Amino acid sequence: MSNYVESIRSGTVIATSYMDSWTATHLNILACTETSAKEKSKCPVFDSLEVLELSLLSSIPLNQFDEWLLWTQEGKMWRFPIDNEQDWEELSVPFHEHTFLEKHLDKELLKCGPLSIFLELVCHGLAQNPHFTVEQKREHLKWYSSYFKDKVPAIEASVEEEKRLTELERKARGCGLLGCTTGIKCTGHGMERTDVHDKVSSVVDLIATNPQSVGKNQRPWGIPLESSHPLDGKRAAFGATFIAC
Repeated sequence: MSNYVESIRSGTVIATSYMDSWTATHLNILACTETSAKEKSKCPVFDSLEVLELSLLSSIPLNQFDEWLLWTQEGKMWRFPIDNEQDWEELSVPFHEHTFLEKHLDKELLKCGPLSIFLELVCHGLAQNPHFTVEQKREHLKWYSSYFKDKVPAIEASVEEEKRLTELERKARGCGLLGCTTGIKCTGHGMERTDVHDKVSSVVDLIATNPQSVGKNQRPWGIPLESSHPLDGKRAAFGATFIAC
């Protein structure tokens, strides 16, 4: 330090040498690799909160174009070029997945007659529904399958009971057990008349003795009294019989 001060006082200049550390030859002691600045770690929560705050601070649209732009960002308007299937999750689903749905039904349920018809109608209705996705249609069929899975025995029993009642009604109507008043009785291989002739004769006698009881110049079956048709008597008998029945 003293030599430096003396040199300044005497006016002499101390010779100094400088070394450029940036252009000098490296000693290759440490590996020199180029490094880029790393991006700071981002927190998606803070980013979403920032976007929410900015959206709350945004002002109302100043004109119609700003309002259309806002509606487009909110998904209320189509983006150009307009496509009615844009942003639709069913773009990659083929059409036959929407229409042919019978393969998703339970095979055991299709063995029941009324239930198979009902499920076929359900598949037909879902195939024509343009608003449901394929997954929603499959969920509907799955729900129906789980609902009717435990009810198949009850449905089959109901069908058998209906068949039994239908058979009983058919037999009752054929044998005159339902209050039939035609006087015809089933004998197994043919039909036998019992009291038809008695009813016909009684009605004919009533009309012959008191024609005013059935109306003036008119019989119940619509044939005038002046009619001289050869089948007039038979028409009167059978018409009166059906009216009595």
